[in-house]
Amino acid sequence: MKKFYKILMVGFILFALMVSIKHQVKAETVPSWEFFPIGDNYLDPDNFYVYGEYPNWTISSYYHFKIKPNHEYTLFSTFCQEIAFADDYAFSFYDQNKIELDVSVTYTEGYDSYYINMISFVTPSDAYYINIAFDAFAYQQFYGEMCVDEFFVFCEGNVYPDPWYSILYLGPDTNNLSPIISGANGYYFSDVDNPVSVETIQSYLQAIDDVDGDITDQIVILDDDYTPNKTIIGEYEVIFQVTDSALNTSSFCVIVEVFDKTPPVIQGSDFHQIKETVLKPISYFQGFLIASDNYDQDITSQINVFSENYTDNYHIQGIYEIIYEVIDSSDNRTEFVVTVEVIDGIPPVFYGPETITKPNNVTMTLYAIVSEFTAVDNNDGEVTNLIIIENDHYSKYQNKVGTWYIEISCCDSTGNISYHTIYIHVLDETKPIFLYDTRTITIDLSENRLEVFDMIKVLIKTNAISEEAIVEVLTDDYTDNKNTPGTYKIVLGVDEAEFEIEVRVIEGLYEQLQDNGKVSFLQQILNFFIKIFQIVKDFFKRLFVKIFA
Repeated sequence: MKKFYKILMVGFILFALMVSIKHQVKAETVPSWEFFPIGDNYLDPDNFYVYGEYPNWTISSYYHFKIKPNHEYTLFSTFCQEIAFADDYAFSFYDQNKIELDVSVTYTEGYDSYYINMISFVTPSDAYYINIAFDAFAYQQFYGEMCVDEFFVFCEGNVYPDPWYSILYLGPDTNNLSPIISGANGYYFSDVDNPVSVETIQSYLQAIDDVDGDITDQIVILDDDYTPNKTIIGEYEVIFQVTDSALNTSSFCVIVEVFDKTPPVIQGSDFHQIKETVLKPISYFQGFLIASDNYDQDITSQINVFSENYTDNYHIQGIYEIIYEVIDSSDNRTEFVVTVEVIDGIPPVFYGPETITKPNNVTMTLYAIVSEFTAVDNNDGEVTNLIIIENDHYSKYQNKVGTWYIEISCCDSTGNISYHTIYIHVLDETKPIFLYDTRTITIDLSENRLEVFDMIKVLIKTNAISEEAIVEVLTDDYTDNKNTPGTYKIVLGVDEAEFEIEVRVIEGLYEQLQDNGKVSFLQQILNFFIKIFQIVKDFFKRLFVKIFA
């Protein structure tokens, strides 16, 4: 019967995304790890990596090699009186498809002079391949180069095959074989944003048969768990199969890991100006941010604060940073820096009199009152020139007894505004005006401060002139002579008519009135009613003149 072997060589050229292959095997060379050994020792020096120098070494297999399931195996130190095993050793087991098994195995250690010289165990029932890694050290001097099969034996059973000699590896037993698969399981990494096709993965495979030669074109996909999941992060298997002309088949499993390498994105406001008088919580700034991910979509709720120096310095003017971070489900991380500028938050301060008092017959302009006040800002210094009159509830009433107010404001260069209300108390300092009739006004010369508009107010108050009338001064002989005794004429334009007033300025008017006070009480009453009668008479007389004129 014809004996053959077939090799499925896997040469993934995957731009550094592939698992690194430490040991290269020529296509025409039979991979020993796919066969049981001809002799007792399973340790092929070409399949092992030795690192270190006397007296310590680390030894591990490049490829997991073929073993028998549910069999006892032992790893021996050939020269147990010179070289021993350290406590740090590891055995990994794989099934027929070379998928690592998650199994628990019991190991039995043998000792010589307190040092481990053998490790025995029974392979799991579904284990067909094994990987070996162990540390060894020399506790006696020896000469020569460390070679795996000269100093160690891995064989079936728990008895060393020859107690006197090294048991060298004699090569693979290639007789009466079924089709085999070369190498470890393949790994391919596919970006979830740009998934590779299963045909592209297949294009990196090569199959060689001992009789038919290169039969790569006969490779088919036996099972594909990757394609329907290529946009979902995870690990998926693709099983490839090849058949030679003698209908011998081999299969090969490629594990495709779909991964996400794109970090999430944070967007939003990255600069804020906050006044020093206000402490904003960190969540306030986070409220202006959103986070999105190519795979996880909206992950705004996963934004966290990585670091910040604003909170402890919110009351100190300056520039501070809050660094936010967000991590997606694939541990891709993004940072976003928010700059917070703490600015002046204190408005200007007004300085001036607490209250202002003036007589009702003295003129004090609005701007004269405001000029009594200055404004000073903690940053800008004196800002009196920036004072603004917001509300004037004084000018219209400045000669009317009562308390009136002016509202002013001042804004600094940062936009901080302060407001102040000035209260003006207007006092009654004007002596009475004596009206014998509505067209004659008698004034005492002493302390005469009456102006024409004061007389107009009296006429309006006594209903001689209507409040709704438009009043204009046409002739004024009084103002320039108000401090000189005499009789003067004032002519007012009242709406479309003229209203003539006779003003008498008398020296010692109040003294005369006091002398008149000596008249009897009954005479005073009589004189009062005569005066009232005369006023009423004159009123109706003028009324009839206006009606029938």
